[in-house]
Amino acid sequence: MAFVGLGARKGALLSSSIFLRRSNANARLFSSLLQNSRATRVVVAPSAFRSLSTSTPTPNPVSADNTPLEEVAAQADLDATSLLSDSVDTVASTIPPLQYGDFAALGLGGWSPSGTIESSMELLNVSTGMPWIWTIVAGTALWRAFCVPFAIYALRASARMQPHQAEMEKNRLEMMAAYQSKNQLQLLRAQAVQKEFNKKHGINPLGGLAGLIQLPVTLGTFFAVRHMAVLPVEQLKQSGLALIPDLTLPDPTMVMPVLLCAAVNVQMSVAAKDMMLDTRPGMGHFMNVMRVFSVFGVYIMSDFSSALMVSLLTTSTFTLLQTIVMQRSAVRRWLDIPVIPEGTRRSLPSLRETVAYARKSIDEFIEKGKLQQQQQQRRK
Repeated sequence: MAFVGLGARKGALLSSSIFLRRSNANARLFSSLLQNSRATRVVVAPSAFRSLSTSTPTPNPVSADNTPLEEVAAQADLDATSLLSDSVDTVASTIPPLQYGDFAALGLGGWSPSGTIESSMELLNVSTGMPWIWTIVAGTALWRAFCVPFAIYALRASARMQPHQAEMEKNRLEMMAAYQSKNQLQLLRAQAVQKEFNKKHGINPLGGLAGLIQLPVTLGTFFAVRHMAVLPVEQLKQSGLALIPDLTLPDPTMVMPVLLCAAVNVQMSVAAKDMMLDTRPGMGHFMNVMRVFSVFGVYIMSDFSSALMVSLLTTSTFTLLQTIVMQRSAVRRWLDIPVIPEGTRRSLPSLRETVAYARKSIDEFIEKGKLQQQQQQRRK
């Protein structure tokens, strides 16, 4: 009976094991079918008739407007690099303003005329903060204003001598004759007469030398601005005026050299009215020669820096205005400068008259040389 019961238990266990295996296989089959059913999608057709489809949909084609992420990132890096480069260029192109002591570090300044003017330009620019083009204009004008008292003194002395040129020339010839003849008594007498004449008319023969003080100022301004532009002072590359952006370079349009030539010619024509050309005709012809040379000077000035041309234009304009003001009768009376009679004012001679005067002077010089040779041969 025991054996019969044991056989029955084994049969039951075997049948239950077979049943479990079949159920597990069915479960796995059902799971796989469920996954496949989830993988299928319902696709809506673009046409008016919609139908269900269990087929796997095809991916949409990538259009030209859809940019891959790699290309977007590369473009962003390129834009950032370009922006950074532009920022660096902007910072590099911005020149810091001038500070006290920068000129000394560059070797500018000192106690010479040009060095003093260079130091004054630095002081003017740093203290006021003006753009460099206006610093040069203001600095040049201030130094010309410094020369005005000396110009007035020289003009006063010259104006007092002009009406008496004939008598003074006569006394000068007498002194020369006494000196050549070694007649000391006659020489002393002529000197005493000239001294008394000067005292009577308030003439100072050395008064005209006061005008020479303007020479170191004029030359100092010229070389100071030239040194600043040639070095160059970096701040001059940003002038502050759009028409002349870089003061270290020549004027490519040649406008400033032509303007300076015109200003110089006008200045000489105006200044000629203060000269006694009747008694001193050579001065008028000399100024005509200078006017001709000023035209050729345009080519030379074409290589000058814009800073130097601005300074020269300021000097010429200031001098022209000064001459016009000094010719006013009311101003001359106020400054104790003799007024030139209206009828005695003369304009410059023509160029044809200057050429004729030059030929005549050359012929007289040659003739005088021949006479001297003949006199020397006779003495031998």
